[in-house]
Amino acid sequence: IAASSSARPQEEAIICIMSLRVFASGVVAGGLAVLVWTTRRRRKAVTAAFKAGEYGIGTHPCKKQEGSLVIRLAGPRDAGKILKLIQGLALYEKVPVTTVEVTEADIVADGFGDSPRFHCLLGETPSGEAIGLALFYHSYSTWQGPCIYLEDLYVDENHRALGLGSLLLKTVAAIAYAQGCKRMHWNALDWNTPALNFYSAIGAKTLNEWLTLRLYRSEMATLLASREPYSPAGASTPLGSCGAAVQICTFPKLPATLGCATMPDVSCASHLRMSSAVLLGPPRLSAALSHDIAERPSLTLFILNLFGGFRTILQHARGESPTRK
Repeated sequence: IAASSSARPQEEAIICIMSLRVFASGVVAGGLAVLVWTTRRRRKAVTAAFKAGEYGIGTHPCKKQEGSLVIRLAGPRDAGKILKLIQGLALYEKVPVTTVEVTEADIVADGFGDSPRFHCLLGETPSGEAIGLALFYHSYSTWQGPCIYLEDLYVDENHRALGLGSLLLKTVAAIAYAQGCKRMHWNALDWNTPALNFYSAIGAKTLNEWLTLRLYRSEMATLLASREPYSPAGASTPLGSCGAAVQICTFPKLPATLGCATMPDVSCASHLRMSSAVLLGPPRLSAALSHDIAERPSLTLFILNLFGGFRTILQHARGESPTRK
C-alpha cells in the first residue's frame, strides 16, 4: 500500500506534465492557425511614391491658380461620394444615370471587403469635397505579367483645369510602377478629343487594331443555354451569381459568332508603356467561405486542445484523476 501511495504522486506529475504539453501545443497550433487566417485576409497595402504637384497620395498645389488638392485612398465611408462621381461620369458620357446599376452597398462589398475587387483614389478640395476619382484594379497579361486596368478616371466639370486629372492618372501609374506592374491600360470614348489629346501627350499608345466586345447578362444566358456547360458532379452554378458583363478586346476581323456586342464608340485601350489584350469583368463569386471552411479544422483543434488542457489542470487541482474516467 505504501509503494502504491508513493507511486501515485509520480503518476499524477507525469499526467500533469503531459497535459501541459498538450495545452501548450494547442496554443501554438491555434496561434499559427489564427496568424495564417488573418494574413490571408489582410488587404494588400496600396502605396506609391510622392512628388508634390505631380503624383502621390497627399496634398498637392493646384495648377494655374492658388489652392491645393488632396489625393487619398477611398474607404468604405466614401461609397456615397464614389457613387455620385460615377453618376456624374455617366452624364458626361451622355447616358442616363439609371444606367448605373451599382449601389453604395455594392461599392462597400466589392471594394472594401476581405478580397477587394478594386481600389479607388479620390481627389478632394481642402474642405473635403470629392471632385474626382480614379478607380482601378489588377489584371494579368499572359505575355507580360501583372497589370493595372484603369476603369474610371473622372473630374467634375466644375473643377476642370486644376490639374486633378493628371494627378490622379499619374498616381495610379506610380502605384502600378511601385507594385512591379508591366503596364496600365484603359478605354476612352472616340469623341472625347480633349481626353485623347491628353493621353497622347503623356505617351499613351492607342490600339486601333483592337475592338471592344461585351456579353451582357441576356447574351450570357443565351450562350449558356445553347449548350450544356461543364460542371463537377454534384455542383451547380446559378446564373444569377454571374457578374454583369464579360468584356473582351479582340481583333476587328474576328467573326461575331458568339453574338457579342461591338462597342464602336470606344477606342480600345490606351497604353502607358507599362496593348490592351483581354478584359474580363470578374464574376461576383467570393471564395471567402471556402477559405473559412479550410481554416476551421486548425481552429477547432486549437479550441479542443485549449479546453482539454484546462479541464485536466482543474481535475488535478480538485484531486481527481483523469485516468479513472
